[in-house]
Amino acid sequence: MLHGLPGAPAADAAGEDALAVPRSSMRRRRIGILVAAMLIAPFVPLDLLLPHGGWVAAVGLTWVAALALGGIAQRVGHPGASAIGLAAGVVASIGATAAKVTLTGGSESLFFGLLFALAPTVALVAPELPLACAGAGVVALVVGILIRRAEGRSGVDVGYWALLEVGIVGLALFTAALARRQMAQLLRLEHERQQTTRELADSRIQRLQLEHLAELGRLAAVVSHEVNNPLAAIQANLAYLVEAPDAPAPERSEVLRDTAQAVQRIAGTIAQLRRLSVANASPSEEDGSRS
Repeated sequence: MLHGLPGAPAADAAGEDALAVPRSSMRRRRIGILVAAMLIAPFVPLDLLLPHGGWVAAVGLTWVAALALGGIAQRVGHPGASAIGLAAGVVASIGATAAKVTLTGGSESLFFGLLFALAPTVALVAPELPLACAGAGVVALVVGILIRRAEGRSGVDVGYWALLEVGIVGLALFTAALARRQMAQLLRLEHERQQTTRELADSRIQRLQLEHLAELGRLAAVVSHEVNNPLAAIQANLAYLVEAPDAPAPERSEVLRDTAQAVQRIAGTIAQLRRLSVANASPSEEDGSRS
């Protein structure tokens, strides 16, 4: 009965709403990773101008390819492939940064500062995955410490650099936590909006049902009036014919004529109801009645 009324909620609305946030999350990841790949790609030819330029360019090209594949892998309904693609992008970023730093001068390299950017970048692309952000920060911290220790830097120098990296990683994790809180709030608001929409739809359906029942009540009253009057006349005429079987023929003819008119009046009321029912019936109901 509810399916025939306008405004009934679709059966799969809840399923679509449940996928809204994962879909937006995957879209953000995909866009972020692909944008990073597009930003790195133009610098690959310039890597040829640096010391060990061929190796540096090969590392950059591999980095871009890994990011591109990781971005393409971010799809709704494929959590395993998405996680692998994101992990590949993070690992490729760490490995490429470490390789470029090692090939182009260690801590004096132009790329050494990228170690600081790894954790914030992961937090920006995937704030819902704090472990990925923390993992990128820890690996960047270890790589930086090893490079500076291999260069013979003092313990104070290494400790100061490590403290900076820890602070940046902590800030990235804090930012990711704020982003997750905002996402949770948006999700809650969206669910509340959907719940309100469903309640309004249910209220509209109930109102239509009440109006339909009220209309049926009025129609039943009219039908009762239109049928009871001729039915009473029929009953009175039949009682007269039973009680006065020897009544004159003209009187009997008049009584039978009045009875026939009452029957026709009832038949007319029923025919009018049938036409009204067909006019208000849905297409499926009409097809069922015809068959």
